[in-house]
Amino acid sequence: MMSRIINTSGAALAAGTAAVILAVPAIAAPTPSGPPSGSQKLQTKALAGGVNYARYSNAKMTPTQIVNYYQSQLRSQGWKTVNEGGGGSGWSSGWGGGGGGLTAIKTGTYFSVNAGGDGTPTYFEVCSGPNSQIVDNCQNVSQNASNTSGS
Repeated sequence: MMSRIINTSGAALAAGTAAVILAVPAIAAPTPSGPPSGSQKLQTKALAGGVNYARYSNAKMTPTQIVNYYQSQLRSQGWKTVNEGGGGSGWSSGWGGGGGGLTAIKTGTYFSVNAGGDGTPTYFEVCSGPNSQIVDNCQNVSQNASNTSGS
């Protein structure tokens, strides 16, 4: 964690003047919101290019409801959706199934959600960050994990 000295008045600090030190975490790509209510975080991972990945399950929502939740959040916060509709992960035993997805952009930050499942619960994964190619291929993270875990 990095610390910065902040002088909110904009004036130089006089000798002997106390400064406020704030802990500022590393800059992370903004995301539209947290996961929908009832979601359980299953995995997180930092990917190349400053992209963040997370995988969740939700026993109360369908893949379409998950995608609609994010679509509403994105639009209300000024994100532009650039791809909506089919997609989603295609693996069973906790790795998803056919479903839906969307991709959005806001001021150079990309966001992707893919949702699917073979029943209950619905599994979904989100990626966000400044690298569009990595965000667009978000579902490959779970595919690679699925292939290496033997499912």
